[in-house]
Amino acid sequence: SYHPVDIICSLLVEENIIAGMAGKDLNIMTVVAERSFPNRPDLKETTKYFRDRIYKSANVCVFQTEEQRDCFSHLNLKNMVVIPNPIMEGLPMPYNGEREKTIVTYCGLREAKNLPLLIKAFAMIHTNFPDYNLKIYGNGELKGTLEQLIVELNLENFVDIFPFVKEIHQEVRKDALFVLSSDFEGMPNALLEAMAIGMPVIATDCLGGGAKAVIVHKENGLIVPRGDEKALADAIAYMLSHPIESAAMGQNASKIREILKPECIAQKWINVFEERNILNGRAEV
Repeated sequence: SYHPVDIICSLLVEENIIAGMAGKDLNIMTVVAERSFPNRPDLKETTKYFRDRIYKSANVCVFQTEEQRDCFSHLNLKNMVVIPNPIMEGLPMPYNGEREKTIVTYCGLREAKNLPLLIKAFAMIHTNFPDYNLKIYGNGELKGTLEQLIVELNLENFVDIFPFVKEIHQEVRKDALFVLSSDFEGMPNALLEAMAIGMPVIATDCLGGGAKAVIVHKENGLIVPRGDEKALADAIAYMLSHPIESAAMGQNASKIREILKPECIAQKWINVFEERNILNGRAEV
């Protein structure tokens, strides 16, 4: 038998626009969700214009962070909800043993990730920590540019770029440090996963608010200003030269497994989808 659609939910900007238009035309409740930094530079003004109109007419707008939500304060949206990403299931348990002398990150090799910042920061600390290397796992259009920078900085023997691997968490769990060097993010899953497996982490205060939503500075990781090579280099040097403090931050970081476990985040989404909340103009989670 035929069952009419009750709710449309979409998760990306262009899809949100399409879903919002369809929902309005068909008089169907619409839930739209932001998954990145709303004011990212690659987003066209025409896209922003239509996105904002759709968000104003949507029944509920879901954001990953408070900073994402606040980007739309000028629109006076009625139903705004903040729901962070869950920690993926099946991750290795936190590792508490001796760590490899490797600094690591894994991400798409894209401009937003600002991997040149990480490579340059590593170059700044390399002389004082010659036994450490840097491994970058990922695929993307900037691989050649990054490899050229590595050569220019004479780091060919200390910095490697590897294709992303399926079992990345097993690959990196014993490494000394995970670094997120992005300029902007939504809720950075790689950072959440590194924290969940007990890795010491450093993140830039990337636009979108994902890092500062989960990191308490010097308690479960370090946050540095985005785009600041020296600040990132100093943070890396601190982590490498303070193994006891670094290990404690990694242990505290692993507590995020409970805070963002899938069943908790799923329940927040279920609350949003409950018809009585949407009909009454509420989206309490």
